[in-house]
This record gives sequence, structure tokens and C-alpha cells, in this order.
Amino acid sequence: METEKMVNHDEDHSDSEGSVLAPEDEEGTDDARSSNEGPGGTRNSDSSASIQIAKSETKAVNRSKVVVYAILVVLAVASAVGTWYYVTLDETSDFEDQFAVYADDILESSYDKARTVFEQLDALSLTITSHSMDAKEPWLDVPYFYKWTEHFADLLDSSLIIFAPIVNISDTQEWLDYVRNDPHLILVDPEDPDQPKDERVDYIQGVPDHVVRSTNMTLLPDETMMLPILQYGPGVISNGLINMDLNTHPVIQAAFRDTLLDHNTMVSQVTDLSFLTGYTKSQADPKTPRSIIMGPVFDKFDKKSRSMAGVVMAVLEWDTYLKSSRPDEVHHLTVHVSDTCGSEMTFLINGQNVDFMGVEDTHDTRYDHMVRKAEFATFTPVEGLIDGKFHCNYSLAVYPMQDFESDFHSSKPYLYAAMLVAVFFTTSFVFAIYDWMVQRRQEKVMGAAQRTTAIVNSLFPREVGERLIAEEGEKMFKHKNAKNERVQAFAANLKSSKIESERSDPIADLFPCTTIMFADIVGFTAWSSTREPKQVFTLLETIYQEFDTIANRRHVFKVETVGDCYVAVAGLPQPRPDHAVVMARFARDCMYRFQAICPQMEVALGPDTAELAIRIGLHSGPVTAGVLRGERARFQLFGDTMNTASRMESTSRPNKIQISQETTDLLNDANKGHWCEKRLDLVEAKGKGLLQTYWLSLLGGKGSSSSDQSNRQNDKENLTNMAGTSSMKRSMTATNSNMHKNSQSILMSNDDESQRKEDRLIRWNVEILTKLLVKIKMQRLATSGTKAEESLGTIRALEGRISNSRGTVLDEVKEIIKLPPYNRSASNWNPGQMDEVTLPESVIDQLHKLVTEIASLYHQNPFHNFEHASHVAMSVVKLMSRIVAPTVEADGETADPNQILHDHTYGITSDPMTQFACALSAVIHDVDHGGVPNAQLVKEQNSLAIRYKNKSVAEQNSVGIAWELLMQDSYRDLRCAIYTTTTELKRFRQLLVNSVMATDIVDKELNAQRKNRWAVAFSEGVVMDSDVSDTINRKATIVLEHLIQASDVAHTMQHFQIYQKWNSRLFQEMYRAYQEGRSDKDPSEFWYQGEIGFFEFYIIPLAKQLKDCGVFGVSSDEYLNYATRNKREWMARGQQLVEEFKEEALRIYGKREEPITSLPSMRNMLDGRDQQILGEAIHGEANAKEEDEDEEKFSDEENVAAADGKKTRGFTIDV
Repeated sequence: METEKMVNHDEDHSDSEGSVLAPEDEEGTDDARSSNEGPGGTRNSDSSASIQIAKSETKAVNRSKVVVYAILVVLAVASAVGTWYYVTLDETSDFEDQFAVYADDILESSYDKARTVFEQLDALSLTITSHSMDAKEPWLDVPYFYKWTEHFADLLDSSLIIFAPIVNISDTQEWLDYVRNDPHLILVDPEDPDQPKDERVDYIQGVPDHVVRSTNMTLLPDETMMLPILQYGPGVISNGLINMDLNTHPVIQAAFRDTLLDHNTMVSQVTDLSFLTGYTKSQADPKTPRSIIMGPVFDKFDKKSRSMAGVVMAVLEWDTYLKSSRPDEVHHLTVHVSDTCGSEMTFLINGQNVDFMGVEDTHDTRYDHMVRKAEFATFTPVEGLIDGKFHCNYSLAVYPMQDFESDFHSSKPYLYAAMLVAVFFTTSFVFAIYDWMVQRRQEKVMGAAQRTTAIVNSLFPREVGERLIAEEGEKMFKHKNAKNERVQAFAANLKSSKIESERSDPIADLFPCTTIMFADIVGFTAWSSTREPKQVFTLLETIYQEFDTIANRRHVFKVETVGDCYVAVAGLPQPRPDHAVVMARFARDCMYRFQAICPQMEVALGPDTAELAIRIGLHSGPVTAGVLRGERARFQLFGDTMNTASRMESTSRPNKIQISQETTDLLNDANKGHWCEKRLDLVEAKGKGLLQTYWLSLLGGKGSSSSDQSNRQNDKENLTNMAGTSSMKRSMTATNSNMHKNSQSILMSNDDESQRKEDRLIRWNVEILTKLLVKIKMQRLATSGTKAEESLGTIRALEGRISNSRGTVLDEVKEIIKLPPYNRSASNWNPGQMDEVTLPESVIDQLHKLVTEIASLYHQNPFHNFEHASHVAMSVVKLMSRIVAPTVEADGETADPNQILHDHTYGITSDPMTQFACALSAVIHDVDHGGVPNAQLVKEQNSLAIRYKNKSVAEQNSVGIAWELLMQDSYRDLRCAIYTTTTELKRFRQLLVNSVMATDIVDKELNAQRKNRWAVAFSEGVVMDSDVSDTINRKATIVLEHLIQASDVAHTMQHFQIYQKWNSRLFQEMYRAYQEGRSDKDPSEFWYQGEIGFFEFYIIPLAKQLKDCGVFGVSSDEYLNYATRNKREWMARGQQLVEEFKEEALRIYGKREEPITSLPSMRNMLDGRDQQILGEAIHGEANAKEEDEDEEKFSDEENVAAADGKKTRGFTIDV
């Protein structure tokens, strides 16, 4: 944790990183950094001058293009706006002109109509006057007046014409008698069915009071004259108007007075005349504005001597009047009618309809400037008028409406503007395409130049790179001139001359003051043997990128990376006096960063990643540096300094920085001597003999840290005993229990670190299983709707039957597990969409809890522990990822590659549940393992052995515990994510059982079943099943069993260092059992020969079978090659390693005390021939004849040793 904090501090405060070494040592560092810019930061931050100029010119060109485009846009917009304006102006002009024509037409028609009305009313007045001259009665009545009204009503466009004589009030009785006896008041033929009702009254009636009040005018009292209605028409439905004195109506009274004074036809003010029209058949709206046109009737024609005998009146309905005055097909115009008496009204002309809008001015005020006005009936002279009190002059004003204007406005302005803009933009687009093509070419050229410069800068220091680029440019210039010269020579008919190219001098320099660092990852080769290639490169890229970042910050030049070795130098190409100090800080930072990264990446890259270490060596001295030109030019360093720096790294220790005497002297000169700690043992370097070296202290204090003290102690041990003999002694009289407690305390000496490591392993396993669950969910989503749903109760019932079964787990082993057939829908899901599919949080939480509980159920065994289970799971995932399709061409273009892969792998790759079950089996296969073989449990009559009938005790126990744990209610959501049908539940259970049981390679019955299945599935000449699916599923079942078997012993088929690690742990576990009295024989007595037999009879045949099944691609070759090499190396070094294993076991567990009660010897459990028979039963590598030959080759003692080795090596792994 302290180291990680230091690393974080360095990242946040890069200016003070040296303070970790020694707070007082930062003085002068900033000046040195600023005055001596190293190549690491300079080459990445500074670009070449040519690229900078090109970028500057590109910016200038881009700015010019922006200006050009802006001008084009402005021109396009201005042209479009101008076009739109002028076209719109033209349409507006048409609108105004057309309105003026229509308005003038309306006004002229109105004038003509008014003249016609007045003339016709005058004609009627003259007609009545002529009758008046012939009348014998004091009052005039017109014969057939009804017929006359029908004629004149059409001419006047009036719904009612009235004749009313003038009657003096003094003659009222005579008038009433006259009306009562007037024969002409029978208006029509009595036989006419439409004869009006005779509702005459025998008195003079006035206008109703409510009508008088509605006029809002004052009635002038008149005690001399009356104006009773005598005759009216047309369409009379009742003669009830007779004797109604119109002189009692204020508006009519005013018009009557004007007529008396002027003796001309007059127009009254607008008023409500519905009380008159209601006695006719008029269908006009009562609310329609009406006026009275009143003409005088005289008693004679002589103007000088005549007097008015009465008046003739016509009801003027203004909407009807305007309808007859409008032009044809005129729409959306308003006519405002007003008079001098204060009345006003507005009408809407809309085609053939004239609608009354109201008794107010409602025209659109936006068109006030376009109004067209005219006076109404200006031809009527007003003579003898004393004042204008009663006379009303009318005027008409015509306005357009918005809809009228809209009829003249179209989309032409926008269309023309758009066309113009399109022309501009088309031109601009063509120009842009051309510019894009030019720009694309320029970008390609610039990109190539930048990539070239970047590559050069990444391979060479900045100065060297610029020299290389300059030389290449000079060559191109010379080549161009040479071509021109050849052209000129050919044109002049000269002989061609050979132009020899001059070879430039090498780019190389001597740098007398440099410090070189070699850094190598300890354990990387072994670690990479257990990983996929992508994981290997993920680790290297992550680490090297971090180192590069530090190099840029520290101004250190990265020379190269060779495999897992990182080489860097300080002091070139620009010399700097503090190169040793800078490199010391750089090495320290790299060490800290590496130690922080590896534990973090263990979650992603799997077990043992946190155990990787780094070994660093520094040396200072002169070096020759330059460009080694050729096919792949590289910046290289040469000289003895490089060789010595490499020796400093190779002889260093994990997580330590070893520096030479020369580097130490430079640090002492820089007052950094307290960084250096003398190494107690001398280092032998090839060609230099023994060298005194120093450790670079990571904490930098005057005193020594605990780690420094530990390393000093290790140095002392190396001086006294290179084999690492410990001074720790065990008491020979200690009891077995005390010795066990002591061993446990040693193994658990670092509980915190162990817990952190276990947490990382848990997270890694959860991550692997989560990805497989996501695949299961994606497949279900892809096949949704194709499977019948089952109730949760049915699934829970089957879970209960499985958990409560009285049989053993071994009874459930199946010869054939039926995997689902190929489903095109299920295979069409895109793996790239995995990030889009998420599992419920409850499922992830339950999975993490399950793996955590499983980890807690593992004992602290050296070998059979949770770390080994994670190692097995990692091998399962690796083999699964290496499954490949056959390298054969598909028949036909429509062949489905997913189906080809499905058929080739017997359906394993198409079923994510199968993969999940195999991975989970690896995690649980050694749960609750006690660290002793099954045979020992049987021998001790352990309760588990009795429960499981002395067969595959540990394996069945692991399945039982894990299954019982999974069936708890707290994992209900997780189970629903794994399986959703009873078929899936059965397959999941069968896969789990078969996989875990396959790790028991001792049980002869199981081995015989596997051998038989392999022979039936893969041997030539064997009769296949009648059902093709059974044949495929049989192969799939045996392949899965071999997969888990190979993963269980994967360390034997990986790098020898991995093999040695786990082999040593297994030895310790077996020795602990021997020390505790649970094994009769010291494993060191048979371990060497046992491992050889294990390789020959189990590992190598198993690797060959992985290759023969043809499913696992290059992994089968990789496993076989490692197994062969490991066997060969074990045969060469095994005996020495067994001695080292024993010494380590004695250091931890001490010597064995004789048990109180003797137990049967393990020799009695398996004789020599059993070893050979067991190997043949598993792998089928020998026939009966070979059995006899093998039996003759081995003595009884050798066979027993080999058998014990197999039990130890194979049986205990899988128990």
C-alpha cells in the first residue's frame, strides 16, 4: 500500500518525484532539466520544421477557403434575397392593380345601380301622380297597386314598396271612412288561395313603441299631418299595415320632412324595418341593414302649382343592393358603408355572396392606404333644404382582405430564390469536391509525412531523425535533377552518362557520458505460457506505455524493447551531466509503476499476474550510438557499457535495482550516495570477472528499510550456502499437532497479502463467469419465442429431486450428454454486442457471493487450494478460446460458417451453458479437499468415504457441497440466469458432474468408461450409433472430459517454471501428509521416477488425444511440446529439484514423528502392475503384448515408486 501511494504521488506531482528518493536531493534538478532537454520528451513534443511550416500553410489555405466560401454564401444569400424581393414586389403590384380594378368596378356598379333605383322609383311616383290627377276621391288609391309593386320590386331590388298619402289630422274621420269603403284594398282575387288576411283596423295606428325606441332618435311632434299606409306589396300576407302612420317613426319622419322640403327622392338613415317586412313574404334576414328610399307623389305635374299628395317608399336592403353591384368572381373584399348621420356597416364580398359583417367598421386596417371611396347617389340634387339636420349622405369604401392578397402571392419568389441559391451552392459544391480531392491528396501526403516523422521520432532521437529526413530529401532532389539531366541529354542527342549516387556517411556518434537501464520482467515467459496471445500483449502494451510516459516526463530516451526487456538511456543524444541521477529516478518510477499495475491487472489477466516482478540493472559509461541502416533501420547502442548494463540486469534480483560501481560513483559525485547500498556478494560478469555492485535504495533514507535488511540477509545466506539452507530448526520432540500449527503459521504469515490475492482471484473468476452468463443471455434473446416456457415451480421441483436423491454423484455420470442442436438464430448474435447486454445487479452480486463462498470452502493446502482451482479455470477458458473451425473450404456460397464450427466442435462452441458449466466445474472441483488422496480417506474409513461408497470421495464431495450451496434461496436469481427450463437444468447438472468426475483418474471403472467412449467416438472401424446425434454428443462428452482433465494438470504442459512451481507445492502437500502420519512413505523416495511415469503414461498421451480430436487448434501442439520438453528437463534436473523440494519441506514442516498407530502401507494399495494397467485404462496406449513388455522392464520396486508417483502426482491433484 505504501508503494502504491508513492506511485500515485508521483503521478499527481511530477515536478517533485525525486522527493521519494530523498527530499533534499531535488536541488538543482529543475535547472538541469530545463537546460538539458532529454530526447524522450523532445522527440514527442517537438515536430520537425517542415511539418510545422506545412501546418502553418495549411491553416492559411484553410482560412482563405473559409473566406471564399463566406463570399459565395454572402453572394448567394444576397442574390436570393434580391430575387425574392423583386418577384414579391411584382406580385404585390399585381395585387394592388387588380384590387383597384375590382374596387372601381364595385363603386361604378353601385353608382349605376343607385341611379337605376332612383329613376325607377321616380317613374313609380309619376305613375301614381298621374292617377292622382284623375282621382275623384279626396285621397288617392292606385288600382292594381299590388301588380305594380311586383314589377317595380324587381327593378328596385326591394322587398317592400309602400304608398302612403298625406292626411291632415283634421281629416282623420273622413280618412277612416274612405279606407273602410275603399274597394281597391281587396288586394288580390278573392278566389286566390294565397289571399291575405283582412286585418285592417278602423283607426290610425302608430308605429310600435319598441320600434320607435330602437331608433335612438327623438320623434318630432306633428299635429298637422299623418302618413298612413294605404297600399303595399309585393308578397303581402296580411293587410295589417294599413292605417299605420309612418310619420310616427323617427327615421321615416326625418326622410319625410326632407322629401317635403326638397321634393326629391331621399334615402333615410339605416334602421330596423322588420316591423314592415314582417307582413310580406320576404325571406331576408331581419338583421340585415335596411334604409327607406322615399319619393314624392304630387297632385299635378306643374312644378309651380303642385303640392305633395303622398309618398312612395321602397325598402333598400344593402346586402342585396351590393350583391347586384359586385363584379363577377370577386372574392375577399370588404365594403364599408357610412353616412353623415353616424351610421356605418361593413359587408364582405365573397363571390356570389355578400355577407353582413356588422354595424361597425371591421375592415383590415393594414390596407387603409389602398382604400377606394365614392359617394352614394351623388346625382340627386338637394333643393330647398333648410339645413342638413334630417338628410343623410352615404359613402362607400372598398378594402382588400388578406385572403385577397394571398391569391396574388405564390411560391415563385421562394422558388426563384431557391433556384438561384441552388446554382450558387452547386457551384460551391463542385468547387468543394475539387477542393476535397486536393485536400485529400494533401492529407495523404501530409499523413504519410507525419507518420514517417512519427516513426522516425519513435525510433531515433530528434536530431538523428531530422538528419535522416534531410538526407532523404537531398537524395530525392538529386534524383529529380538527374532525371532532368537525362531528359536534356536525350533531347540534345547526347550520349547518356551514368549518374552515380553518392553514399552518405553513417549517422553515428560517441557519447562519453551516459547511463543505460535494462529492465526485464521476472517470470514473464512462464506466465505467458498459460495465457492467450491477446493477454500477453495486453500486459506488455500496458507496462511499456506506462514506462514510455515516465520516460517522456523524465526526459529519458527509450532505445528499444526486446521481448519483455526494456532498454533506455540518459545522456544522449544531448549530453547532460545528471544522467545517472535522472536514470536512477526513472528506474525507481518504473519499479513503482510496475508493482502497482500487476495487481490491478490480475483481475483482467488472471492468476499469478500480481506475482510478476521486474529486475533492473544500471550502468554508466561511454557508448557508440547511431543508425544502423538497412531494410529496417534502427537506432542502436554499441559498446561495453551496453554489455555491462545487461549483466547488471541479469544478475539483479526481482523487484530490485542493481547499479554498477561506475553509476554509484556518479551518484556519489552528485551527493546521492545515500541512495546506494553495497551488495555483500560479488557479481560475476562475462569477460569482467567478479564485480562489486550496489542496490539502489527505493526509499533513499540513510537507514535501511525492512526490505533492504531482508536483501542483506539474503546476501549473507548466498555467501554461506547458495542452496538456501535455513537456520530455522524444528524441535524433534514436537508433537504432530504443534508441527502442523507451526507450518500453518508460516504459510499464513502474510494474511493481508493472501486475502488481497484471494480477492483478486475471486474478481477474476467472477469476471470470466459473468461473460459466459452474458453469452447465455444473448443466446436466449436471439432464440426468444422458439422455446416453450416452463413454470418456475416445475424447475424448483426438479431441483429438489436432484438435491434429495439418495444415489451418489458418481451414479449420475453419463456416457452421452445431449447438447442442443445447431440453431441458426442462436448463432447469429454478434459478439460485439456483449457490452449492450447487461445482467441484473442481483445476478452479478449472487455470482460474486457464490465464488467468494466457494473460495472460503477451500483449505489452506499448498496445492489443492483456490489458487490452483483458478489456474485450472484459466486453462479451461484458454482451451475454449482456442477452439477453431476446420481449415477447409465450405461447399457452396450459402454455407454457414457458424454451423461449420458447430459441427467441427461437436456443438461445444454453440452452447454457452456448456462453457459456463466447464468453467464453474474448474472452480469447484477441489472444494473442501483435505490435502490427502481418496485412498487415504478410504483407509481411514472417513465419513465421506462411507457416504460415497469409497469411490471418488473428494470429487463427489466437491460436487455435493457446491450444488447444495448453489441451491440455496439466496442464489435463486443466479440459477434463473443459468437455466430456464428443466432440459437446461438437467444438462447443466450432467455437465457439472461429468466434468468434476473426470478429474478422478484413479477410479478404474470411470477410466474404463472414458476409454470405451474414446474408442467408440474416435477409433477407426468402430460401429457408429444409429442416431447421428448420439455419435456427435458422445464425441462432445469425451472431448469435454479431456478438456477438464488437461486443465487440471495444465501446469505440466506449460512452461517449466510453472510446472516446477505447482510440482513443488504438490510435493509439500504430500510431505505434510507424510509428516502428519497420513501417508506411509516419504514422497522424496518416489517423486522423481513417479513424475517420469506420470509424463509417459498420462500427460503425453493426454496431450496427444487433445491433438487427435482436432478441436483445440494450436493449443494441442503447444501442450504436447511443453509436456515433452518438461519431461526432458525433469529427467535432467528432477533429482536435484526433489532434493530442493525436500529441503524446503523440512524447513516448513520438519521431520516426521512416528505415528502412534501404524497404518497399512501404501504399497499394499497399488502394486507395480496396477500402474501400467491404470495408464493403459486411461489412455489405451498399449495392448496386452505391450503390458507384458512393460512388466518385464520394471522391477517391483520401480513399479511401486512409479505408482506412488502417479498417485501423488495425479490422484491427489484430482481428489
